[in-house]
Amino acid sequence: MCLAVSGCATTQLSDDRLEALDQSLAAAQRDEHAFAAHAASFFLKGGTPDEPLYDKAMRMLGRSLESLGLTYAASVYYADIARERRDPEYIPDALRGIERIVRGGPHDHNLLIEGFVASADLPQAPRDIQAFVDYHKALQDMRNHDHDWAEARLAKIGKDTAYYHPARYMLAVRHVARGEIEPAIEALEALLDIEGLAADVTRDARRSLARLHLSGARPKEALVLYEKLRALAPDDPELLLELAWTHYKLGDPRRALGLLLALDAPVYGGLIAPERFLLEAMSLRRLCQFEPARLAAVRLQSRHRAELQELYDGIPPAKSKALQATARRRGEARKAADFVDRLATERKMLGELQDDLGEHLWETLKGVYSRAIQEGRRVERLKVKAEAQALADELLQAEEGVTLILHELGVAILRGHSRPTEVATAPPIAIPAGGKRVFYTFENEFWTDELDDLVVLVEDRCIE
Repeated sequence: MCLAVSGCATTQLSDDRLEALDQSLAAAQRDEHAFAAHAASFFLKGGTPDEPLYDKAMRMLGRSLESLGLTYAASVYYADIARERRDPEYIPDALRGIERIVRGGPHDHNLLIEGFVASADLPQAPRDIQAFVDYHKALQDMRNHDHDWAEARLAKIGKDTAYYHPARYMLAVRHVARGEIEPAIEALEALLDIEGLAADVTRDARRSLARLHLSGARPKEALVLYEKLRALAPDDPELLLELAWTHYKLGDPRRALGLLLALDAPVYGGLIAPERFLLEAMSLRRLCQFEPARLAAVRLQSRHRAELQELYDGIPPAKSKALQATARRRGEARKAADFVDRLATERKMLGELQDDLGEHLWETLKGVYSRAIQEGRRVERLKVKAEAQALADELLQAEEGVTLILHELGVAILRGHSRPTEVATAPPIAIPAGGKRVFYTFENEFWTDELDDLVVLVEDRCIE
């Protein structure tokens, strides 16, 4: 079988190891990556790590597997070259391969970052590689609460590297961690003033700045930033939720309700945020819509009935099947699950390459992926347990809020339809008989380009 992705090898593999290595290089230039990997593996099979060309063949094998889409297997070979340091000539290339895989999607964080990059000492590495290493070392230092070391590493990352602006962003976040809100705002604003800032850094900086303004009772400033973010993160349901909170704090519950309604779209079905039901109830309460507010409040219990019931029954989050099933779809647990899914996909791809890679390499990689999936699932279980505990805390906190809302609704009914006094409520949108704007009535069909334009024109029943 000859796959399009592998190219069609037209050369018989030589029995001579050195000739096979030359064949591997030539095949790679012809984009015959499966044959290139097969030939490099043949060279390695008959040699030992102390041979002069051993790492050259390892690099060839890693590059070929990466080109075939077998990124995990490639990362194993790149990590071996960089970690063992047999030949300094090939270490930068191996590190660049690791960087590509780390930036490219799901990867083995324990192997590549914690297991090597975060502990590597590379005094003579090229500047771009040293910046990559320093940045990830700093992130690991932060996770280990070694903040002084982290800040020192971030501060020395050069302006001419791809990690300079991400490092500036992380230093701004450190101000927040220390409670230095105004310096954090100044640092984030300075970062956003830079021309040509990468889209991911722009997105993160704007979002952090918007959150700081929102938590600091400056919702107008937050709204400006959130509106700019919509173009950078069009498929992010959490952004819609944050926008809903912003409009609520600005006194526009109808706009908040429209954004919450958008979260019911199937495309956002993966969002797990108990607080949204509280915000819906609070927005309806602000308009003195007492019965809809009560129904919104109890939707939390309806949506998460199984998880809450197991908590009521005294089942710890780490053993709750319902909580763990939900927790698996968010946060670090979802990242771990995505990596396991990626491994399973690559193992399937490996099966389709059996005839092209040769029996020895195919059997070797089969074992590599079997062990990786086993370890990946173990890590996933640990992440799911931690995320289940966090979700349990959120659910219980949200349910406490539901109880308070229901109590407040009961008191409000007894006192009449008095308007809440926190913020003046914005008037409803006026729909003119003519004009350039077009208004459509929502008919339970969600259109992607309209999700963040929904407004609930519910009647205000409060009495001044």
